[in-house]
Amino acid sequence: MRALSIGDLAASFSSRLANRTMKDQIERLSTEMTTGRRDADSVLRSGDVGPMAGLDRSLSVLGAYTITTKETAMLVGVAQGALGAVSDRASDLSTLLLTAAAGGDPAYLGAVSEEAAQRFDSMVGALNTTIAGQSVFAGAATDTTPLADSGAILTALMADVGGAPTAGDLNDAVDAWFAPGGGFDTAAYLGADIARAPVSVSDSERVEFGIRADNADLRQVLADTAKAALLDRGALAGSQVARVSLMNIAGEALLNSGNAVTRLRGELGVTEHRLEQVTTRQNAEKTALQMARNDLVGVDPYDAATKLQDVQVQLETLYTVTARMSKLSLANYL
Repeated sequence: MRALSIGDLAASFSSRLANRTMKDQIERLSTEMTTGRRDADSVLRSGDVGPMAGLDRSLSVLGAYTITTKETAMLVGVAQGALGAVSDRASDLSTLLLTAAAGGDPAYLGAVSEEAAQRFDSMVGALNTTIAGQSVFAGAATDTTPLADSGAILTALMADVGGAPTAGDLNDAVDAWFAPGGGFDTAAYLGADIARAPVSVSDSERVEFGIRADNADLRQVLADTAKAALLDRGALAGSQVARVSLMNIAGEALLNSGNAVTRLRGELGVTEHRLEQVTTRQNAEKTALQMARNDLVGVDPYDAATKLQDVQVQLETLYTVTARMSKLSLANYL
């Protein structure tokens, strides 16, 4: 049988092609050995595109849920801090009011009523807390400050109930003003009547944050604080006995309303714990998906190094053969 051969030009082209192919292999294997991952072309050639796309989509969706969970956890954390501030101020003020009422000293009574006005302002400020430019306690109206200025609220309250003749009458009038349908709804609360929309933290789980500044417990703690603050604006000015009585009423009421806010914080703590559990599950799911993805694109560094060495030897052999062939001539043959 006649042997087949190729011409010099074809041999040169074949040599250059082999050279280019081996250099590409060296580059690819070097990258794989360094990163521990196959390149996109290798994945395409292996037929793992479908599973890879599915894993990438799952990771993308999980990433979106993770961001939502973190944002919700931040919101709940800020709300928890604000409610804590309200609860602490109510507790401290209750002690001051009861102490002042027990002593009956007019000067101290005046100082404590002024302190009550400052605590009321602080509570309103806490409930007007924002995060990332959004109001926390305004319900669905996140672009609205939920409560009016504390001074404006007390001014409106004083105008409506300040003429009450006795401590009992003033106490009842303030409670009615802060109750649903009272002056609080028109002169104090500026937020929405509906809560924030629930947020999805997984394909099957949603988390709600429904606390607004017009929550019944928050209305009451504001009302009890405002009762003492009105004394600083001249309420019951004609009777020291009535002023002492109202301060005592407000102090005792704050014990209960402050505890109610503490219970509200406990309910919010349940949501915090739930979000922590969701975060734990998301982290575990992310790890599992990444491991599955790595199984598809990952390479054994030792195997990649071995293949790299083999290709390097082949390339060196090609160079040696090419060099020897270039020295062949008729003169040398003769």
